[in-house]
Amino acid sequence: MKTLNVADVERDFYLHNFAQETDRAAAVLGGAFVDARLEHVLRKRLSANQDELLGHMGPLGTFSARIDLAWGLRWVDSDSAHDLHVIRKIRNDFAHHLDSELSFESQSIADRCRNFRSADAHLRGDEKAKERNPNVSTAIIDGWISKFSSPRWRFHIAVESLDQILIAVSEHEPSKYHGPSLVDECYQSTAQLIYRVKATATVGTPYQN
Repeated sequence: MKTLNVADVERDFYLHNFAQETDRAAAVLGGAFVDARLEHVLRKRLSANQDELLGHMGPLGTFSARIDLAWGLRWVDSDSAHDLHVIRKIRNDFAHHLDSELSFESQSIADRCRNFRSADAHLRGDEKAKERNPNVSTAIIDGWISKFSSPRWRFHIAVESLDQILIAVSEHEPSKYHGPSLVDECYQSTAQLIYRVKATATVGTPYQN
């Protein structure tokens, strides 16, 4: 199977389409996307022998090994490494589980999604945003928080947040880069929002099985 080359992917288009997929497809595609982004970081950082190291049979040929190397060299922080592993495990659950009824609402998957530190920070930021938006009904923000608290949306938040972190990692030299804090980035991205409501707004959920 051809490896996803993240450099050839239009990010917003890919993430939009992956959000419309079935639960199983979204889990596999979301995992493949951040895995490809992490591979892109490693290819930029490794001076030589990239194909042998990162190939299917190489020592860095697995998502797990790439996460552990990135964390071991402090290219990402511990929260990023944690959430990357959670994405990896969810992807593997869907890819290798033959149960056709498996979904993000299944207990085992929902439990994993509750472990996303990025999603927790994002939702805490939404709560903080209430203070910055005193003229907006709290019911609107509470509705937003409720929708994004679902397991499927927590997964989506983690994929997008980690993709942004890995883009930042790839743009810095190893000797100069200490890595953004995943939790701080996710919290600030929502805590500082200013809502402008002009009409009735609804928040949908990704396609469900």
